[in-house]
Formats: sequence, C-alpha cells, structure tokens
Amino acid sequence: MAPGFVRHPVRMDDNSMWSRGASNGTADWAVISPGCRKRRATGAIMKSALDDHGLTAQSRLDVFADGADGLESVVREAAERPPLQRLDWFHISMRLRPIEQMVEKVASLVPDVDQRRALQYGAPRLRWQVWHGRWRDAVRRLHQLGRPLRRIALTVTGADGDRLRRFRRHLAGLSRYLRSNGPLLFNYSRTWQDGQRISTAIAESGMNHLMNARMGKRQPMRWSADGAHLLLQVRCALLDDRPDDLFREWYPGWGASPPAATISPTALAPPGS
Repeated sequence: MAPGFVRHPVRMDDNSMWSRGASNGTADWAVISPGCRKRRATGAIMKSALDDHGLTAQSRLDVFADGADGLESVVREAAERPPLQRLDWFHISMRLRPIEQMVEKVASLVPDVDQRRALQYGAPRLRWQVWHGRWRDAVRRLHQLGRPLRRIALTVTGADGDRLRRFRRHLAGLSRYLRSNGPLLFNYSRTWQDGQRISTAIAESGMNHLMNARMGKRQPMRWSADGAHLLLQVRCALLDDRPDDLFREWYPGWGASPPAATISPTALAPPGS
C-alpha cells in the first residue's frame, strides 16, 4: 500500500451505514430511513460520516454489503475514488449454517452408501472452499450434492420429505447467491490474516441494537417514517456520546447559559429597614 494511502472499511445493510475512523477508532453512526431521504440525500450523509473520519482523495473505500443493488452507489456518490465492492462473510455464513445443521439428518435418508458419505464429507467442505476464495469449486460441489437428492425426494414423504426439499432449496439458494455475486467474492482467509475487514456483522448487530428496543417485529408500537427517523438520530447520538452536539445542531441556542440576573442590594434588605 502506497504511503498516505488510507483504507476505510464501510459496512452496510439495507437501512444503515457504519464507518470506523482510521485514526481514533471512534464510532460514527449514519442511519438511512425513508424519512431521512426526504431531508438529505443518502450520499451526503455518507460523505459527512466519512469526512469526519479523515476521508481524502487518497483514501480507498472498501464497501462490504450483502449484494443488494444500490448500496454501493451510495458510497460512490460520496467518494472521489471508485469504491471496491465486496460481499461480506456474514451473509455467506448465514446461508451455509442451515446446510451444515441439516446434513446429518438428510444423509441418513440417502440409501446409497457412497452418496451418503459424499454428502457427509462434501457439505462441511463448502465453508472451507468459500473461505479460501474457491467459490467456483463450491458451486460445483453444491450441484453434485443436490443432484441425487432430487430423485430421493420423490420417494420420501412426510416430515423427511419436507426436510429433503428444504435442504435442496438451501443448496440451490446458496449456489445462486454465489454465482450472482461472483465478482464481489475474494479470499476471506488471506484478507482476515492480513488484519483487514471481511464482514458487516458489526453493522447488523448495531442496527439490531438500535431498532429492536422500539421498532422490533414483536413490539406493538408503530412509527411513521419521520418519527422513526428522528428517534433513530437520538439513539445514534446516545451511542456516540454526543447528544449535546446533536441538539445544538438542531437548536443553536440549546444549552446556552442564561445571563446572570442582577439583584440590587435593596432587594435583599429585610422589610421595614
């Protein structure tokens, strides 16, 4: 990396952006919501957050997202250099987990011994292949694992049949996900060993922390777009320990000490003196 070249990892999901400063490591939250889009362009919000953390013309932005369309364009509007878009490991791992959890029970439904062993050996290898950047090998293995299960699913009924069909859907879904995001995949193992970011997990957990207390799916409360936006700005400010700065930005006169009142000596004299 050339001298003065600063990497800024930007973790994103469908409704949030999160950036960590390279110099002091302080967190800066920028929440995007429908109400937020009415007030300021999302690109301006991102640029403001990155400028606060030292974004320069020499900075390279690495955008970690789940492959959703449009998230990378938000960063591109804010940066002078084209950002490098990458598929984060968090969402890949989420799609691998159900396959790993179901493989033993599904393998017990396979009558052919060789196919059963291939399934038991091959499914756990998927994570290793994707982790080391060999995602094309993982896609081929997914097809090999799913091909014999198609015939077996036609002969199995009941709960076992449902389990087989769910397992095949997980295999097909992971295959489509890897193929559609192939240009965004990289060697996660090498990048992790180099001490670089590979995941949006902190953005996901941060948004869950922000949203669930008041706006979780199990909460009976309902919010308008404007009300949700304003509440999230306050929660973000509390997390960043800057509520005073936020209120002064909204209300310039907030927090200013009133002028001291002048009291004459006669006003303090006892009555009748």
